[in-house]
Amino acid sequence: MKKLFLNITHYGIKAETPADIKEQIKLVNGISVLGVPICLTYILLFLMTGYYDLVVAFALGVLVFSLPPFLIKMFGLNTGRYFISVMASVFFGSVSVMTGKDTGFYLGFLVISVPPMIIFPKVKSALVFTAISMLCLILSIAGNVLFPPTYVIPFAMGIYLLNLFTVFMATVSVVFIFKTELSDSREKLTEKNKEITDSINYAKRIQYTLLAHDQFLSKYLPGHFVLFKPKDIVSGDFYWATERENKFYLAVCDSTGHGVPGAFMSLLNIGFLSEAINEKDIYEPHKVLNHVRNRLIDSISKDGGKDGMDAILMSLEFRDKSSEKGQDSTQNSHLSTLNSQLSTITYAGANNHPILIRDNRIIELAKDKMPVGKGEHLNSFTLHSIETKPGDMLYLYTDGYADQFGGPKGKKFKYKQLNELLLSISKEPMDKQQQKLNTVFEAWKGNLEQVDDVCIIGIKI
Repeated sequence: MKKLFLNITHYGIKAETPADIKEQIKLVNGISVLGVPICLTYILLFLMTGYYDLVVAFALGVLVFSLPPFLIKMFGLNTGRYFISVMASVFFGSVSVMTGKDTGFYLGFLVISVPPMIIFPKVKSALVFTAISMLCLILSIAGNVLFPPTYVIPFAMGIYLLNLFTVFMATVSVVFIFKTELSDSREKLTEKNKEITDSINYAKRIQYTLLAHDQFLSKYLPGHFVLFKPKDIVSGDFYWATERENKFYLAVCDSTGHGVPGAFMSLLNIGFLSEAINEKDIYEPHKVLNHVRNRLIDSISKDGGKDGMDAILMSLEFRDKSSEKGQDSTQNSHLSTLNSQLSTITYAGANNHPILIRDNRIIELAKDKMPVGKGEHLNSFTLHSIETKPGDMLYLYTDGYADQFGGPKGKKFKYKQLNELLLSISKEPMDKQQQKLNTVFEAWKGNLEQVDDVCIIGIKI
């Protein structure tokens, strides 16, 4: 029986049928065929008691409740659910008038008024067909009052009790079918969600391999911290580093979007940054950003899109101390803070700028007010130099921290408050600074959703 019922509920479903339509078809078919065994029961009852006209009436009922699966297969879902929603009400109304109020066939409306709320996803349609059921109920009650029944049945009380039992069982069955379909849908959604989440988590592993590792950063930035908080599993913000020709490059960037689209943009931007420095031998930060912008425009902005990134690209140039002492520096081709001394820092900023804190003062360094990507202006980015001294703190950040809503009034944190916070913690150890920034952010955000990716890097000179 279970296999037969499943075959009936799946009737009319095609391989190309969308998942949500499949669920609706199964609900309509399942609820419709519930009327078939009810009608067959009354056919048997009235055959045994000699009410042959009522046998014919309930035979037509079998036809009414059997047709929706075929109508769905031939004409589509809407035809099937419109048909059963109207004809079930007409059928029970007619039988109620024929047999009189004492048989209780009008109780069937307690059941058939529920399915429209389930099988129609739009509330307006559900309310319309529920109203039709109620109208048929009112008309059947009026018919019982105004006209004598066509058939006076001596065992009307027994039929009434049977109808009570039938209504109860049918209601339970409708709820069971609905909950079963709901449970199946939930399981499928859970499974799909797990597959998607697993895929994104794997993408996170890939993305994190391209970010600058702490060990690599520590080689050139002994005093530093990184606060990296993606809004979703993967991030449009990224921090990236490489070394080339006695120079250490560090980029803190905010790609267009967040989540999966932002992560794809970040991978593309990382690829173009690496291409410029490691393949094209472009060493000046502003020229690197020019190259990345050209590559973005050529690859993804042909149709007018303005995807790209806001970025700070910093170059730290080291002077080899061993060569000053006449030692052979060729034994180690890589930079190392153990035998090198920081000589100059240059950078280019696209919509973002570094923050320098010196002598308890906040210094907002210069930036170009244009993105790395297609924008209103395509001027060359500007090369800036930073004059530093021991004890200075440099901060590179994206807009996610400042744009976070929260606090007692649900407002943005804003850049002024962020810079003042950086000033207040600038003399603390690097790990304490990172912890304080994270604590303040979480307290400010509270129960609100994180609005964007967050990336802040602090560097002790």
